[in-house]
Amino acid sequence: MHDGWKSAIKIAVGVFVFSVVYLYLRRFGLPISDVYIKLSFTGVAVVGIVLIAHSYLVGSLAHFWPRAFEAKKSFRKYYGLTGFYLIIVHSAWGVFLKLNPDYYAKHFDKIDPARVQLVDIPFALGLAGLLLFVAVAAVSLPVIAKRMTPSAWLFIQRLGYIALTLGTIHFALIKWKGFLAYHAWPYFLPPLSLLIFIFIIFVFVMRLAQTLTLALCLLPDERQSRK
Repeated sequence: MHDGWKSAIKIAVGVFVFSVVYLYLRRFGLPISDVYIKLSFTGVAVVGIVLIAHSYLVGSLAHFWPRAFEAKKSFRKYYGLTGFYLIIVHSAWGVFLKLNPDYYAKHFDKIDPARVQLVDIPFALGLAGLLLFVAVAAVSLPVIAKRMTPSAWLFIQRLGYIALTLGTIHFALIKWKGFLAYHAWPYFLPPLSLLIFIFIIFVFVMRLAQTLTLALCLLPDERQSRK
């Protein structure tokens, strides 16, 4: 097995265990049999989005700290693909739950009928992000990548930032009230979704910092030569 897969699996297991334990601590005292489905469902999504975000973060980290992270750049494809596969699992699981409201209500909070239309909006955004990730994952396959020009391949890869944005909005629309209700956080633990939101914002900030430093370091005549 390639070292990239090994690294991705290690991160996935670590993030999943952390997510499930953290989520349960916020529900401490409830029977595990009542919450394990919800914890696992959320945990799979968290691992998927963290791995995808991490695949983009590695490039920025390598830009600023090449000695520590340059070797990890070759692992980005494996982080991204593993995250993509887990998002597929999460999405298929979510469709199953939406098509089985009794099963959903058994393991999840009951949905207020007045909010059903609002629930569809983040679901649609999540689906749009998933479709973009399908394109990004497809061009990661050697058989497709070798038939593309470097500029076309890079353009498709950067669609991942749009997909990541849609995925972030997807869960932010669902969880934003919990972000603000800090007085109601169980045991003073913020929602895990808020921690993931902050992490993704950090990924975008690092990418922006990388872009700005590259732009500032590029001389005017070099900019002209690259046009």
